[in-house]
Amino acid sequence: MGLLALICAACFLLSAGAIPLMRVGSSKGAGGLRGPVPAAVRTVIGDTRQGLSYLKTRRVVLYPLVLAALFNLLTGNFQNDSLVIMRKSLSFTSGQVGLVMSVTAMGALAGTFIVNLLNRSFKFETVLIANFLVQMCFRLLFVAFGNIFAVAATLFVVDLCQSVLNIIIITNRQNLVETRYLGRVTSIYKAVLIGVNSLGFIYGGTLSNTFGPRNAVLWSGVEILILTMIGIGAYAHLNKERTTDE
Repeated sequence: MGLLALICAACFLLSAGAIPLMRVGSSKGAGGLRGPVPAAVRTVIGDTRQGLSYLKTRRVVLYPLVLAALFNLLTGNFQNDSLVIMRKSLSFTSGQVGLVMSVTAMGALAGTFIVNLLNRSFKFETVLIANFLVQMCFRLLFVAFGNIFAVAATLFVVDLCQSVLNIIIITNRQNLVETRYLGRVTSIYKAVLIGVNSLGFIYGGTLSNTFGPRNAVLWSGVEILILTMIGIGAYAHLNKERTTDE
């Protein structure tokens, strides 16, 4: 870990040292940090505003971002909780935990294979809501089981669904957003989801420390159910508006 930290620090210092050598900008050759950096900052702020304005007018693009952000917030600590449960509550050995983790990794890989079939067969919102429901059920089943094979199977499905969720969110955004706005919207998506993931670890860790990992997972299942109902209501309202407009 110390070696990896040293490599990261070296790369950061090399990147920082290269900034003064960069030339961004005008035909007059204005370089350095005085001209380009403020202009770049203004460009980023302007692009962010345009992206946010676009999202406000395209709820079909905004809803997946909000739902995915809330989902990540509510489930951010599940991987840590599942490891704690396996080691402390179920008393799995390191070898058994490694076996379970390898099975869950195969679940994530399997999700990449079936996602195209799901996209061809069902609407995006159908896959999204069904994904939430399946994840809720199997996260709760994970807490109920103590057998290593049952635990591995439930986590296989959870990681499969998570892989499908990530891919359909990206695919939906790519399909719906016009090319000139795609970069701005993508940046907002990534900024929001990365920030929410960090908050999810804090929120989930607080729940785990207060109520224990099992109760934290159970509570997240209840929260996912509430989120599913919100998603159903949001898309039902959106589809109603589409029907009225037509």
